[in-house]
Amino acid sequence: MNPHLKSIQYEVFGIGSAHGVDQVGWRVIDQLQQEAVELHGIHRLQVPLDLLTHASASASAPRRPWIIVDACLGECVGKIHCWRWPELPESASLAGQVSSHGIGLLDVLRMGQELSVLPDAVWIYGIEVGAGNSAACSAQTDSWDPSHELHLAIIRCTEQIAVRSVRSVRSVRSVRSVRSVRSVRSV
Repeated sequence: MNPHLKSIQYEVFGIGSAHGVDQVGWRVIDQLQQEAVELHGIHRLQVPLDLLTHASASASAPRRPWIIVDACLGECVGKIHCWRWPELPESASLAGQVSSHGIGLLDVLRMGQELSVLPDAVWIYGIEVGAGNSAACSAQTDSWDPSHELHLAIIRCTEQIAVRSVRSVRSVRSVRSVRSVRSVRSV
């Protein structure tokens, strides 16, 4: 990374389990740790409800933006979605209603919003693992090998998260530069 650029310090949460394709969120976390991506915190969670536990435990600390990574159902295996909470498309709501974790991610984020414990920015990365993959999620195996499509998606998602931390700073600087130019022109 360019030493002159600061990065946004995100808290990144991979939601998953040791069950088949449900490991996708954890695999992204593992990849981020291997690549030594500069983030504030990298966390493996088993259930979305753990997000509220984390938010409560760090309530006195500054709220850093969150990135949440989880498997989602969809017909295009390996497709990566990136949504900003709460501006999710209708199609994303369907994926959030079906959860192998008991209570869905979207329900947890709604609770967090009602409790005012969410940071100002929450990004959700969903990696499509196929339609109706409950059978793949139910077989517990620590030695799961992702398909070629999912392996590439894990790598791409890791890269997108790394780029987001730098791009966010560039966006802030670009906005400031445009404002400076406008104020100079108006004088």
